[in-house]
Amino acid sequence: MRVRFVDFSYNKFRRSPTAMLQPFGVRSYRDLATIIDWGFDFQNNPIVCDCDMYDLLSTGQELFSLIQRDYFNITCVSPPELRGIGIFKLPLDKLVCNVTDSCPDNCTCQDRPSKGYVHVDCAGAGLDKLPDVMPLEKQLSVTLSNNSIEVLEARDYLERVVNLDLTFNGLKNVDPKLDLRGNQIAYLPEDMQILPASAVALDPYTLSCDCRMLWFSSWRFLSSRRVTRVITPVRFPEAVNVSDVDIFCLLQDGTYISMTEATKERLACIKELIPVSLIIAVAVLAAFMLCVVTLTAIFRYEILVLYHVFMSAVGKERTFWAQKYRLRHTVVFNDVGNGVDNNLQQQQQQQQQQQQQQHQQQQQQQQRHDAHGYTHDVFISCSDSDTDLDWVINRLLPMLDQRGVKSYLLARDCPPGVVAVDEAVKNIRDSHVVLVVLSAEYAASATCLFQFSQAYNFTLGRSAGESVKKDRRRLLVLEVDGGARYGHVGQPHLKPC
Repeated sequence: MRVRFVDFSYNKFRRSPTAMLQPFGVRSYRDLATIIDWGFDFQNNPIVCDCDMYDLLSTGQELFSLIQRDYFNITCVSPPELRGIGIFKLPLDKLVCNVTDSCPDNCTCQDRPSKGYVHVDCAGAGLDKLPDVMPLEKQLSVTLSNNSIEVLEARDYLERVVNLDLTFNGLKNVDPKLDLRGNQIAYLPEDMQILPASAVALDPYTLSCDCRMLWFSSWRFLSSRRVTRVITPVRFPEAVNVSDVDIFCLLQDGTYISMTEATKERLACIKELIPVSLIIAVAVLAAFMLCVVTLTAIFRYEILVLYHVFMSAVGKERTFWAQKYRLRHTVVFNDVGNGVDNNLQQQQQQQQQQQQQQHQQQQQQQQRHDAHGYTHDVFISCSDSDTDLDWVINRLLPMLDQRGVKSYLLARDCPPGVVAVDEAVKNIRDSHVVLVVLSAEYAASATCLFQFSQAYNFTLGRSAGESVKKDRRRLLVLEVDGGARYGHVGQPHLKPC
């Protein structure tokens, strides 16, 4: 009886399946093809997904993705960034291993089988010369930037170097024995141009046509034997001196051209005058501003209404706090008793009388007469109710004062001890415009109706005579509620209003 399925689940297998399958005669990944119809369950094992998995996955990842098996759901346990990912879904460039054997001091070495080399990172390692040793066997990609290497010396491992970064080292000299042939070096660091071209031996068909190599032709300063045509690659049997023969680079289409023809125009290396990110930012900002202007133009009336509502709310809040401040500083309670100090009340009354007298004096001093000889611009006739007076004093008068309109209000400007009726007739006669604040309380007050009658006679009635047409006096009626419209109004001239 032949075994067709082996269950290795829930064990402690960590490494490549070939090592685990060697007892079954599997010594390489090619041997897996002979037992492809077998079943091996390696689920729930602490599998380490590193460079040892590369050969298996690079050859069989597509195949295993086509064969649907439940026991193929094998996930990685380490490294942490790959934990929980199925091995047949892993990006191949993530399968790397840290190398410690022969790795230079203060450097990190990493085997990258997907790239085909070991990457040696010695950037900023404080080196003053090339490392003496490098990891063995495989090709190398070496980063030696930001060190103090002044002399480029020959090393045995240089023949295995495929990428070499020597930027920011301050190279001053090169070993005459330096030979870079057979390395398949695609790029050279720009710092090498401080060295004489005659000191570097290089295969003529290893470089790539890239914007990073634009400096090469000017450094080499090619001899008169410049090739201007596209040619097919021919391998030179031996390494050549850089200054003795043309060096070619490989284009993306697979053809070779001389390095003298690898200009920034040919390789499309012309830098943009304006960064793309800046263009995108300006475009987004312009679109945003356009949207704001468009919406403002469409909803301009709604925005104005909201603005006025907001300003009105702010004004009310300020008025509230101002009144609260005045009440807090004017109402003083007696510390001994519960009543208000009588002496303080008397002092406050005297101060109010003095303020009224000062106000009257200021009015007399600042009295002005308009072009028609009137003392006041407008006479305000309203009832003595709290509602009407509150609206007139807190809303109407501030608005008139802001516009420079000189107003007269009997409740505010009438001197003490004067007959109010006579004072009203006198100031109605001396006002250019009479403004009647019509309300239900106004229509029910005999005093208010008398003021209206006098205002009508002085502005629009027969007693006004020719001065009405000449001076253009006005009688304005402002209805603040509908009470007067339905009440018992005795004045015939007030009813049509």
